[in-house]
Amino acid sequence: MTAPADQDSPQLRGMRLLSEIAGTERPAILDALAPIAPDLGRYIVEFAYGEVYHRPGLSLATRQLVTVAVLAALGTAGPQFGFHVNGALNVGCDPHDILASVLESAAPAGDAAVISGLTVTLDVFDARGITSVSAAAGAPVVALAGAPELGRRLADLGFGGRDLEARTRALIGIAAHGVHGPATAQGRAQVRELLASGGQAQEAVEAAMQIAVYAGFPAAINTITVIGQTLAASAAEPRA
Repeated sequence: MTAPADQDSPQLRGMRLLSEIAGTERPAILDALAPIAPDLGRYIVEFAYGEVYHRPGLSLATRQLVTVAVLAALGTAGPQFGFHVNGALNVGCDPHDILASVLESAAPAGDAAVISGLTVTLDVFDARGITSVSAAAGAPVVALAGAPELGRRLADLGFGGRDLEARTRALIGIAAHGVHGPATAQGRAQVRELLASGGQAQEAVEAAMQIAVYAGFPAAINTITVIGQTLAASAAEPRA
């Protein structure tokens, strides 16, 4: 007789969370993987959603924004990126913050990746009937070189800039820079911004954990190294 499954096993809690993010009881990716690589589907559910996403330190909504930034910075994961834009909406992220998170990935990722990410994001918004976003009063219209139609679509939504809350912006920066093997100066600047905004070192670590899931362990290890170096330098600074 088979023993009953642990109700809080990584598999079960991972499936519950993946279903919440996907907005469907059984995400299609699991059925797509089942005939050829069922173990990959199991690893995704157990490790990514049953372990990493359940770690303390970041809210689910913040983890989704970090994931959106990581995939936008990669620029090569269109279907997964669209899935996670939808997922961010499903867990309560503000559409404006999703757009702002994609734009924050511009510095390390380059314009082409950001334009691709914004296009997919706006297509998701269109499919879900999102016709406006909250924006700061008087925020400038975003100008995108070589993509005037995209700029017009952003303007039609009322989106005008990168006015993310400082702590979230720093986490997004850590994630986006980390994807490309964070340059020490930029990576340290993002960690310092997080700490200056009242964020905690563990939040930076959790952003790196999301990188491990979506961009690989080498990128996550490099990011953790920069975080550690920054924290050590900060601790060695003389106190006033």
